[in-house]
Amino acid sequence: TTTLELLLAPHGDFACLKDDTNQLSNVVFPATVELGDGSVLMTGGFRSVTEDGPKTYLSGPSPGAAIFDPRTGQMEVIEGMDPSEGRAAHSMVFIPSATGLDKGKVLIVGGLNKLEVDATKGFPFVLAEADARNDYVLFDVATRTFTSGDDTMLQKRGFPRAHILAD
Repeated sequence: TTTLELLLAPHGDFACLKDDTNQLSNVVFPATVELGDGSVLMTGGFRSVTEDGPKTYLSGPSPGAAIFDPRTGQMEVIEGMDPSEGRAAHSMVFIPSATGLDKGKVLIVGGLNKLEVDATKGFPFVLAEADARNDYVLFDVATRTFTSGDDTMLQKRGFPRAHILAD
């Protein structure tokens, strides 16, 4: 058993943050991305473990989202990211504004609805394509709103990686 905890604290200070929504507490495989102002957007993650016959799953993906400001130690809960489903094991990338007039956007892509855990295997996570997602969401940093994408990716992706290109 490996115990892992994450402490978010203001830069150069110490504080414990409270998540009154219980959407971002005790989650596995959430996504985080640094925004243009140095704050951090955190979304999703699995919240429970379920058993289905002999199989065990990480499940209950969180619809939670929050922005942590390391300068102040404050956490701002954001509503509206996949409230009906949630997502975990997804990727996010910050896309700065080309004009510099707004705070940019965050692309949230792929992820999983559940993930099988098989402790008998050397690598215990078994990804089933049926549990992966092929959709995306855009988060507008200035308005603090989420918008579902109009299209879907050709391939479903769990644990995808996304990076901004030079252009």
